[in-house]
Amino acid sequence: MEELIEMKIKELLKNAEKMFFSDSHIPRNNEFFTEWLMKVIDYSKAKVYGLGDVFELIECKEDEVRKKGIIEIGLLRKLKQLNRLFLLRGNHDMESGKVFGLPSYTDSDRDYISVNETTFCILHGHQFDPICKHVWLYKFFSWLIPYFVTPGKAKYGQKQKIYDITVKKVLNNAYKANKNLIFGHTHWCGIIKRESGHVIFQLGDMLDSCTSLIIDKEGKFYLLKKWEIIAEWP
Repeated sequence: MEELIEMKIKELLKNAEKMFFSDSHIPRNNEFFTEWLMKVIDYSKAKVYGLGDVFELIECKEDEVRKKGIIEIGLLRKLKQLNRLFLLRGNHDMESGKVFGLPSYTDSDRDYISVNETTFCILHGHQFDPICKHVWLYKFFSWLIPYFVTPGKAKYGQKQKIYDITVKKVLNNAYKANKNLIFGHTHWCGIIKRESGHVIFQLGDMLDSCTSLIIDKEGKFYLLKKWEIIAEWP
């Protein structure tokens, strides 16, 4: 059974053209993220896009990230050496390039990719957040009100309402962009098909959701929870 599952994972990764993840918040990432990076390196030749908050530099000091995230940082550096890693900045890891030698591949806070002649804007997503889009304001609230620090912390229990409100505001602002989008930030995973014909991919996170996105060589999109396909498009 385990061999069969491993074969399916290999086939899935072998056919991948591009892969996306976000919100791993190293060193607080789920241990699955380490496995994910290892298998992506071993079984795939796909380009790997980390769409922000790959590192946790708001709640954690640099030394803590460096020591506790030594394995994950090493794997990311290996992907970079293979010219397969493309990182964008999030609101938790603005300075990660200077700290770990893994800078954003563009000076902009977003980029564009084309899949079967359809253009997608890729970004972290804090740009749609009324608080987090202003870094100085976000840092203030992060210090003042702990539950603003990571939306993933507010997914459950008493803070569910706060999380739901935050996600709703982010998505409402994303709708106004009238673009095809791939982004993270909210820690929510899903595909939203708009009446305008645009589509939005929310990446989830590598904390508790363990979700990612694959685009295969034919231009098919697959959202995964660990290695299980949970949604696809078109």
